[in-house]
Amino acid sequence: MSISTWSTNRSRGPTSNMAKKQIKRKRQQRLPTTPATNDALAAWLNDRALHWQQILRVADWDIELGLCSRHEMQDAHNVGECEANAQERDATITLVYPEELPEHNRTYAYMDAVLLHEMLHLVFRETDMIDSWDVREEMAVRKLTKALLAATGSE
Repeated sequence: MSISTWSTNRSRGPTSNMAKKQIKRKRQQRLPTTPATNDALAAWLNDRALHWQQILRVADWDIELGLCSRHEMQDAHNVGECEANAQERDATITLVYPEELPEHNRTYAYMDAVLLHEMLHLVFRETDMIDSWDVREEMAVRKLTKALLAATGSE
């Protein structure tokens, strides 16, 4: 398997307004589609993973990120996958190489959305150890409420 992986670095402070504007501009850009530029994409995804970890309140998870070919995914129809162990609080998130995506999805915004989707699985994995569905649902809803309030500055 030729998955290139890296781990997130948890040391990250608040994002400044200027940095937020740079992120917004970057998300609107098209992705490079050559494997040689995947290192730059990996660095950007790492930064976004750290951002989402803070917002989703999963900063205490060790997350390994990776890019791979679609045929190396557990399901070849997926563009992202998350394998997580809630007890150990570690996860592996794998995204498809951008060159294997349809042209209209080759944007930083799309990759950011896929990363966020996979990271949201961590919020729900934290509830896996609880037997009561009502309690599990309430935990997830509370966590997402706090995350959305933090993301909008309403917290």
